[in-house]
Amino acid sequence: MGEYPRIASRQENGGAVFQAIAFGYVVAQYPHLDVIADKVRTGSARQRRFGDVDGYMGLDLELSVEVKDLEITTANLGRQLGSFVEALEGLETIATAFVRAITDDACADLEGRGIRVLTQDQLLREVAGWDWHKQNRAVLGLLHQLAHVEQTTHGVQRLLSFIAQHDDQYDALAYSTPDADEATGVSPQPEGGWAAPRQEAPGSPLPAQQPEPE
Repeated sequence: MGEYPRIASRQENGGAVFQAIAFGYVVAQYPHLDVIADKVRTGSARQRRFGDVDGYMGLDLELSVEVKDLEITTANLGRQLGSFVEALEGLETIATAFVRAITDDACADLEGRGIRVLTQDQLLREVAGWDWHKQNRAVLGLLHQLAHVEQTTHGVQRLLSFIAQHDDQYDALAYSTPDADEATGVSPQPEGGWAAPRQEAPGSPLPAQQPEPE
């Protein structure tokens, strides 16, 4: 995450990757919760949600995360997080501000109002202590958010290309389509969408799909 370039373009909204990282973190860290998120810039209040990523146990809001891919200071704290703080203050909910960075005084202000602060560097240190399976769950959540919530094929393909540089055997690379359109920079969605047939893996209890008879 520290190396992956987060960009804003016609194919990817600014902040989409950072919000997808938050979604991946939440589904891996809180597997018992039902996690709800929407497209970046949708507006939580308009969707009758609290944060950008909310986690429920049945009807109870257990976790709410507001995502800001920027440095939070006392100068921009109210503008960027004021509504979130007001909505969550006093509730028995784990309210979290996930930010790129934050100044000490702004962090003290939030924590004094019951808001947990999680910066990019803190998340990296925390995730480094996870086992591979939990880390992988977070990556799959990230891909899910980009593919099925943001619905940015370009964003998915760009991330898969980055993953391939580090692990060219990663399972999700089966969805990679490197032949992007030169004019638009957009990679086509894989044939069959994001529901390509499951391939048989060694030791897998699932049978391989058989071809249709001619």
